[in-house]
Amino acid sequence: MKLNVFTTITGLVLGGIAMTAVAGSGMDSSNLTKEQQQLLTKLDANHDGVISQEEAKANPALAARFSEIDANSDGRIEQAEFARFEVSSDDSGGMDK
Repeated sequence: MKLNVFTTITGLVLGGIAMTAVAGSGMDSSNLTKEQQQLLTKLDANHDGVISQEEAKANPALAARFSEIDANSDGRIEQAEFARFEVSSDDSGGMDK
């Protein structure tokens, strides 16, 4: 019985840590459409969940607006930033998919 309680508590704690890490990393893709997720996956050459300036060069429209889209100026476009870019670009006839 004690082992089951310990195992359950350990699992809950580790699960909470994992969820916090994903939530804080900009890795939540639930705010992306299927097309946005596919494009992000295509551009994310090293599969780290973000687009670097080097990776952005594969899409000239994205590369041209990189510093504007990189809202927190950390040199990476995270999924939340990418989602906002896509929506605003669709509204104004911007980036081709």
